[in-house]
Amino acid sequence: MYETVKRWYDNKEEQRIKSLHRYAYYLRCQNLSGILKISVFTPWMVQQGTMDPAFDIFLNVDGDEYITRYCMNGQEKWSKALIYNLQNVGHFEDLSGKEHYSVNYWYQYNSVCDKLAWINPEGLKQLRRTLKQSGNAFEIIQKWQEQVKTKKRDEADAKVFKPWDDDLKLVPELPKRFINWAFKENTEHYIFYDAGSKKGFCSRCQKEVTLVNPKHRKDGICPSCKHNIVYLANGKKSKYLRTPVAESQIVQPIKEGYVIQILETQRDYAFTGYTFDPNIPITKPNLRYDVKYKIIVRNNGTVAAYTQGIYKNRLYRWIPDSWYRDRYMTGGRIWHGNIKEIEARFPHSAAPILLRKELNMSFSRYVDFEKKYPVMESLMKIGLYDIVKDLIRSTGRESLKNKEAAKALELDKNRLKRLIELGGSINTWNWLQVEKKSDTVFETDMLRYFDKNKINYYDLQHLPKISLTKIWHYLVKQEQVTGETASQLVTTWRDYLAMAEKNKLNTSLEYVYKPADLKKAHAEQIELSNRENVKKEAATIRRKFKKAEKNLKEIAKYEYHSDKYAIIPPRDIEDIVLEGTVLKHCIHRCDFYFERINTKESFILFLRKESSLKTPWYTLEVEPGGNIRQKRTTGDNQNPDLNAALPFLKKWQEHIKKIMNEEDRKLAGIADKKRQANYRDIRANKKIVWHGKHQGELLADVLEADFMAAI
Repeated sequence: MYETVKRWYDNKEEQRIKSLHRYAYYLRCQNLSGILKISVFTPWMVQQGTMDPAFDIFLNVDGDEYITRYCMNGQEKWSKALIYNLQNVGHFEDLSGKEHYSVNYWYQYNSVCDKLAWINPEGLKQLRRTLKQSGNAFEIIQKWQEQVKTKKRDEADAKVFKPWDDDLKLVPELPKRFINWAFKENTEHYIFYDAGSKKGFCSRCQKEVTLVNPKHRKDGICPSCKHNIVYLANGKKSKYLRTPVAESQIVQPIKEGYVIQILETQRDYAFTGYTFDPNIPITKPNLRYDVKYKIIVRNNGTVAAYTQGIYKNRLYRWIPDSWYRDRYMTGGRIWHGNIKEIEARFPHSAAPILLRKELNMSFSRYVDFEKKYPVMESLMKIGLYDIVKDLIRSTGRESLKNKEAAKALELDKNRLKRLIELGGSINTWNWLQVEKKSDTVFETDMLRYFDKNKINYYDLQHLPKISLTKIWHYLVKQEQVTGETASQLVTTWRDYLAMAEKNKLNTSLEYVYKPADLKKAHAEQIELSNRENVKKEAATIRRKFKKAEKNLKEIAKYEYHSDKYAIIPPRDIEDIVLEGTVLKHCIHRCDFYFERINTKESFILFLRKESSLKTPWYTLEVEPGGNIRQKRTTGDNQNPDLNAALPFLKKWQEHIKKIMNEEDRKLAGIADKKRQANYRDIRANKKIVWHGKHQGELLADVLEADFMAAI
């Protein structure tokens, strides 16, 4: 190769050097007893006449192997990298010398590799003949290496996939009746109507029905099929209507044990696939469904759970779900269509009741619990389904080892009978346990009231030390005075007393601990408490997170208004502290929110009603790109009134996408990765919610359900 190049340009040194630099590298191909050796030289090496190449690429064609030896700067290293991943090839200058390319990897030459690589015709023929590939030298080597790598990767994948695929072969096909049932019985249904009309169309029974005072977005019951529905006025409903995703379970016996499949269903209105088409009538929705989980429970108790996911960022397929979701979550209502098969498979168990009643309960978890605690069968047969569901989500308790149902629930026979008569809720069970320990008898109407409003014994521990009967009567009266629910009043009352004591009021006086208007008294205490406390708390946060307040100044562009709602950015940390204090949630008590503001991972914004911009309503945690992580109001909750504001939030997200700059996009990408990593961590640690409406649920599921991606 050197002699050839020298013969081309031996008259002028300058002309020779320019000619050498027409190519980025030079290749020499040799066949060493069946192994191809491709030596790579840079122009400078050719210019200097060195015999030591920058790289020696060895290709063992018969053995499907390749390896590269680095010979640059006196260092010898070995690498299994593909040719386009080899580093430090060198530099290339064009003939004019005006342009200069600094190249660190071969792939940076892209489509010009053909022009920047030189190999003699004999060497090129040998490469094409031996490797059975077409193209230039670079492409031939690249294609063969990728072919070898793909073959070995596929062989390794096959070994990994075989036990998975063997498991999945055990999973039966889904009956069409089950899919139809999931859409008809377990997916949200609507009655569509025109404003002022007394007729509407039910999506479940597919009939025109007579209506009485329907209200848009309100729950109701179809007068024809008696199914729960949601009223939707045609003039007010969203054009892009899509039902919430619903989950349904099917349990299928197999020789090796049984299989649980969890199906997700959803209906799209005015859609063809994923394309909006307003001409499609509401009578013909697009039905979408997908199997989310396949869980094989063998007779020996081992569980193999699979979900659809991306394997090593390469393949979308069924992969193991090590978390075993079905053991901790419900998976939706259970289909009853194959109950005879389940009764035959579990002849001495109450497990078939889960199908007969179409309960929203983990089937496999129940079966395991019943084996460990036989009394669970009795609890199911007497109809205490909610209590059973709560018990199987726990790790168990010592009392369940008793064979008698009353003792297992830490009650006596009379109280067990009373529990069944009162509906068998978890809350009533807890109240009857307290009743037994206190050796007293609570009024039945009071227990019904506490159960209806989801008030448990521990909710009342920080209220005045007066009788439960007086607390009950006071709450009933305040519901009429304030218009708030009993559960909201308990929280308000507890906060009011804490602030009253802090503000030096004598809370032993009845007119203080039982104000005539609790809501008004609570507001007065907030005003009295917040004047100095907010400033002090904000100052502490400001010292700890020094960039947070400065970063808040940069989010003024997120402000957005409509005729009904508005997004208001906080002016400073004091605004955030005041918001959290008024709404009684954790936004100002958790350092990680201010840490995220400090690093621009996420920000706090206020969702207000346009008619009352200064009154706190909902607090939002948003990412720089418009993703909404959380939406919380009083007591860290979400109320039905938020549904009407969701279209406004989507419009705001569209607005944010239009005004984002490059820094925002970069921060949005970082925030997205951190959020997903956080979800994985809390899911792996199985953290649960300890208080509020979502008590007992997995925190990751609550956060993911609340997440609202930017459109």
